[in-house]
Amino acid sequence: MDKSGHKAKPIAKSESINAIVFVSGMVVMLFSMLATMVMLPDILRVNDIGIASVQLVNTIPVALIAIMYPIGSAWLRLGSVRRMYQISLLIFLVGTVLMLASKAFAWIFVGKIIQAVSFGLFFPIVIPLVRVLLPNNYQGYVGIGRKIVISVTFGLSIIIPGILVSVADWRFVYYLVLALAVLALVTSIWLTTELEVHKLNLDWYSILLSIGFLGFVWSVGSSLVKAVPLEVKTLVFIGSLLLIIGYIIYNQYVLKQKSSLRVFLNVKFSVLTFNSAVAAMSMMAVLTIGVLYLEQGLHYSVFLTSLSLIPSVAVFFGGVFFGTKLSNKLKISRLTKNKIGSAILATGWLIMAIFASSLNLVAFIVISSLIELGHGILAIANRKEVLHKQKGATRRKNRQTFDQCTFYLASLGVTVLTVLLQQITESEVGGTLPGTLASLSGYRAVFFIIFVITIFNWAITMMLGHPLTFIETLRSKNHPNK
Repeated sequence: MDKSGHKAKPIAKSESINAIVFVSGMVVMLFSMLATMVMLPDILRVNDIGIASVQLVNTIPVALIAIMYPIGSAWLRLGSVRRMYQISLLIFLVGTVLMLASKAFAWIFVGKIIQAVSFGLFFPIVIPLVRVLLPNNYQGYVGIGRKIVISVTFGLSIIIPGILVSVADWRFVYYLVLALAVLALVTSIWLTTELEVHKLNLDWYSILLSIGFLGFVWSVGSSLVKAVPLEVKTLVFIGSLLLIIGYIIYNQYVLKQKSSLRVFLNVKFSVLTFNSAVAAMSMMAVLTIGVLYLEQGLHYSVFLTSLSLIPSVAVFFGGVFFGTKLSNKLKISRLTKNKIGSAILATGWLIMAIFASSLNLVAFIVISSLIELGHGILAIANRKEVLHKQKGATRRKNRQTFDQCTFYLASLGVTVLTVLLQQITESEVGGTLPGTLASLSGYRAVFFIIFVITIFNWAITMMLGHPLTFIETLRSKNHPNK
């Protein structure tokens, strides 16, 4: 029975099979995307190159996923959703095989990019697809199920690679991924849905912006890579800036009222988007720079390092799950939750920066859990507040802009932090440190920089909810009659 007293429509067997198969494919791809974070020190050690180069394995795929948001709708027009899913898995398999077939880091990087493309094509549409497949009376369970599936996948992508890398080579993780991806492709034979979409258009200008931002992230991350000629890095950097600037000019003077950038004239949207990006960057920093800090700075084993990340991930998803219910009972507004979450985030990074030279494993677990508590509070509050009372096409458009900017800024932030980490460490020892980062000074400096970013984020978040924000005050002075 549903809440109205009517008998709930049961889920057809074919519908449940379709939903399970689609979600299973997403889990395999998400597991592979996350697993690299724990394996980063091992890949760094084996390939004997700088951390700025290796970190691109994590940051470039995140930026690539942002590109897939505007491409995804056009991707659906290639045929049925079933065919689109199978093609995505085949692309993913190509990337996985490429990573396993070569020991050269360049090919590992290319393989990871191919994986990210396939994941980005499919991930944004999984949940809407499941909602279409299931009856209306089960829609309320989709959001809860999504959180459970992603949180369990997060945990497994930390524990399993930690175990495999500690007893064998990092490639065994991708042998497992290869087997699971083949199994997912085989099970797609049982898909019965032939859903098709024909009326969606490709947003070329958003794609150009995404490519520009992707090139910008790559040029920053590869700034210390001596194997890449300076001329190439410079050309990519300039070309990326031209694409970004061209997109801004096009939105401002051609699209005008229909400009996707006009939403940033709303102070709340701009602040909450930055707030969400800082929170996402914090989590990426914990899972990537934090891993390096524990293994290479404090010299803990891969297995202990992977176990130490579980509590912070659990606290993050705990904040996502229970934060909303608790705040509703206490009647805490979303804006208040944003301020509380931002304050917790900044406090965690301040403690991490102050005690970076003297932390042990237990202390790291406590502090990283505090950081992720703040992130968990922000994760739900930001998204709901920024899209509050928006409907239809406006809601979809602004949600895409919000998600894309979160991916862009988070990937760029971690890339810049990693470059700074390598520069500080190398300057301290008076030379290059290929494959090795032994200095705690670099980590302490990076943690302090993250704290500065989070305290700035907290400061601008505190302005929200006031009758006049800083920008609105300037407007009122320039246009007193408005």
